[in-house]
Parts: sequence; structure tokens; C-alpha cells
Amino acid sequence: MTDPSTALTGAYPSLIRQGFFRGVDLNVLRDRFWRLESMRADDLRSPPQVRWQAFDTNSVGGMANTLGRKITMRIGQDASLEDAVEVLLHEMVHCACHFKEHHGELFCRRLIACAREAFGLDLDTANLLTAAPGEYGKRAYAIDAVIKDAMIHMGIGAALRADPEAHFEPPPPEDPAGRRARRRSLESLVGSGCGDDLGRRRAKAKLAEWERRLAAARKKASEWRAKVRYYERRAAKRGGS
Repeated sequence: MTDPSTALTGAYPSLIRQGFFRGVDLNVLRDRFWRLESMRADDLRSPPQVRWQAFDTNSVGGMANTLGRKITMRIGQDASLEDAVEVLLHEMVHCACHFKEHHGELFCRRLIACAREAFGLDLDTANLLTAAPGEYGKRAYAIDAVIKDAMIHMGIGAALRADPEAHFEPPPPEDPAGRRARRRSLESLVGSGCGDDLGRRRAKAKLAEWERRLAAARKKASEWRAKVRYYERRAAKRGGS
């Protein structure tokens, strides 16, 4: 169990994999970024799905599947909060742009506008668009560095931790005596027969869950089966012509 006294400055793999990093719920920021006016995500679709991964490094990496609108975030335990937040914003801008845009001018302009709107940063778009390229010859990466420096200068990390919506603090460590008391209570329920009722309700809920999954899988299989038949008929027609 994470010690709450260090949760605001520490980084823990189990929390990172849920989107919690250095006292901030990054899932809240994902939703907030998607609603930015500058993001232009006005198609009423839900925000991109994000897979959070923890790494024992001091860096943050991201990858966006723009067609599927899915993001993978690899967060190093020694990285700064500003670094993680900026990379998340960068990848979300990818998902809001056309998949062929990559790191072009439209992407750069939207990234700058979103950073300005989200954090109130003083960013000069004209200067940034003519700045020297950054890593791998990409101007967008040079813009990333400027945004991160501006976020650190503005104290964005501390502001996010103070934000009631974005702030995250894990529950206090569990009292071992409390665990023992609950175990004794459960054992008494089982001994009285009430545990059978609890087990039956849980089993019924699990059965309903897997029946829903099975129905969804059958539907998908039916759809792909129909596609296979379609292409097989087309191939048969070409072979007979």
C-alpha cells in the first residue's frame, strides 16, 4: 500500500499503470485536454483510450494510434510531472489531427494553441514555427521542449496537484487489525451459511458478465465470417471469369 505522505512527490508502478502519477490523475487531464477549444475534437466522440505503462527510467514516451484513437504512455518513475503531462497532450493532439498530418505545421500550431489554452503559457507561435528542429529533425520536438520548460517555470505541476479535480491521493494504509476483523467477520458469515448466499450472488454476476462477453464475441465472429464469405465469393468470380 502506498504511503500517502509520499504520494504527492513519489511515483509508483502500480499507480502509474492506472494513470496516477506524482499526485495527479492523468485520466482527468486526458478528458480535460480533449474538451479544449484548440483541440477541435468536436465530433462528440469519447477521448482516446490510454494504456499506461511504468518504466524504471527518468523519461516519458508516448505513441498514438491516430486511426484507432489509442495512446500508449510509457512513464519513467523518475520523470517529472510536467514531462508526463506534456507528452500526454502531444499524443492527444495527434489523435485530434488527420492521420497523415504527423508532425506537420497544423499539428505544431494545434499543439501550441492547446498548451496555451490548457496552462495559460505565453508562447509565441510565429517564433516556435521557425525554430530550429529538435530531436530526429522534428520541429515539433523542439516545441515540446519549450512547452515543458514553460510549464516548469510556471509551476504547473504544483498547480495540478492543488487542482481539486486532478488531485489524487491514495487511501491511507490499511490497519492490520482491521484486516483481521474483516477476515473473522467473513469466516463467521461462511459458518452461518450467509457466505453461500454471497458466493451465489457473486457467481451469478460473473456468469452474467461472461455471457455478455460471449455474446459480443459471437457477434464479432459473425461479422468477420460474413466478410470472409464476401471475399471468397469475389475470388471465385474472378477465377471463373
